[in-house]
Amino acid sequence: MKNKIAIPGILLSGLLLLGISSCSKDDFKGERPDQKLTAALESYSILLTEAPHGWKAHLFTGSVGGYGFWFEFNKENKVSMFADFRTESGNQAAQSSYRLKATLLPALYFDTYSYLHELADPDNRVNGGTAGWGLLSDFEFSFREVKGDTILLTGNLNNSKLQLVKASAAEKAAYQRGNLNALRADATRFFQTSSFLFLKDNANTVYSVNMNISQKTVAFNYSVGQTMETALLGFAFSGENDLILSEPFIKGGIHIDRFIRTEVAGAPVIKAALAKETMEIQKTENPLFPFFLMWGSSYQLIRVPIETTSQGNKSDFDLRRTAALTAMRALLRAGTTFPEMRIAINKSEKLVVVNQIIRQTPYSFNANFAFSYTEQDNAIKLKYEGPMDGNSTVIEPGFKPIIDGLTDGAMEFDFDLTTPQLRAFGQSKSLTNFRFVGLIN
Repeated sequence: MKNKIAIPGILLSGLLLLGISSCSKDDFKGERPDQKLTAALESYSILLTEAPHGWKAHLFTGSVGGYGFWFEFNKENKVSMFADFRTESGNQAAQSSYRLKATLLPALYFDTYSYLHELADPDNRVNGGTAGWGLLSDFEFSFREVKGDTILLTGNLNNSKLQLVKASAAEKAAYQRGNLNALRADATRFFQTSSFLFLKDNANTVYSVNMNISQKTVAFNYSVGQTMETALLGFAFSGENDLILSEPFIKGGIHIDRFIRTEVAGAPVIKAALAKETMEIQKTENPLFPFFLMWGSSYQLIRVPIETTSQGNKSDFDLRRTAALTAMRALLRAGTTFPEMRIAINKSEKLVVVNQIIRQTPYSFNANFAFSYTEQDNAIKLKYEGPMDGNSTVIEPGFKPIIDGLTDGAMEFDFDLTTPQLRAFGQSKSLTNFRFVGLIN
């Protein structure tokens, strides 16, 4: 019985194998997947190398920030580039090798270290990102779509978004003469010398505009009922005059996809725009919203000098600051400095992080101290939770005078309007003379 059941199965298997083996590959009429990939790679290679003036490139990373590049690919698998994140990268062309590779999708690999790799470098001293991850950027990308003069790619590790747009002859010349640095300088001057900037739609709804040049982000704040909403987008310097947003900001009567540098009375001015239709960015000397509502979204850090005093500091804070300096210097090698402490807030975690910067030339190190908080009558009561890393563990005994000041009663934080610079203060509600002032980032 068992043999009678098994025999038909064996015969069937044999027939199937016979059928497969008798099928000639000449009978296949379609295009094989590997042939399609090869053809796609060839077409992308032609597209990249035959752009006569190179490519404007806009990279938007997993850390939100945007970065502007110019790429010029040649047929010897070399790519020249400029980048917008520091003076050298905007003035001096760097070169990388590149290759096109057939993976699940056609892919573009930048495979020697360049400006592009700096953003993804896992050493956070290179880019100020997260240790081990950098700025959550990529240097290996998959092609997604070609639309006219634009190629869209996605990073293979961190899903960063790379947009390539064919450059004009005038734009190539602008990149080569260092225009990325000029764009950054003009934008910095405009946003840092104008106290409170905003857009207003036809319904008179106000949207504050706060640009962080170092982090390459722009925040739009607006009120919805009794709550504050924030849209945080990346931006990249591009071409002759553009600051391209990672995605359009669309709210109420506002619809913009970039900022544009122009001139008014001979001075550089930044305007909001959808394509080339511009919209005035208005300004006021008075805060549009309370600082605490915007801290952690539009404004990330209060940067308080520690080696020197700030205009607006009070005596108790300066006594604690100098005592902490003396004690911390005794804990580390000679020549170590402590330029500033950076105060950040995480409202979802109800956490304030105080980062004391340690400078040992040529390197800077972070020493992070954690404070939980509760809100009390337009102020916050800080509770010290302890050091967050090895650096803060080492200097904690020296930093104690400042820790004690921060936790003695509730702290009020608000804008400081006594100078043209955009600054905020922290004031203890129980220690009258414990007050510090710092620049806002």
